[in-house]
Amino acid sequence: MFLVALAVFPLASLAGSLSLVPGGLGMTEVGLVGLGVLLGGLPTEVAVLAALLSRAAILGTVVAAGLISMGLLRLESRPTAGGLAPSESAEPRS
Repeated sequence: MFLVALAVFPLASLAGSLSLVPGGLGMTEVGLVGLGVLLGGLPTEVAVLAALLSRAAILGTVVAAGLISMGLLRLESRPTAGGLAPSESAEPRS
């Protein structure tokens, strides 16, 4: 079964990449379900759940990292009480 997964996921990802939808949304999942049922002999329900879980794991990780990064960048770029960011100086450089 592991060898089937090694073939199914790249093929479904390739199909998603070739579609014109950003991120292959929908096409990758259809490929995962179809190839999982045809090549892997999975029940349709299991293949659908596996496709949705893989999409959630892949995109969920990236979205979580982006939200954390955005929060950290907002904390870093907050102005101080004087109106200047910590890295800026009121005195001109010479």
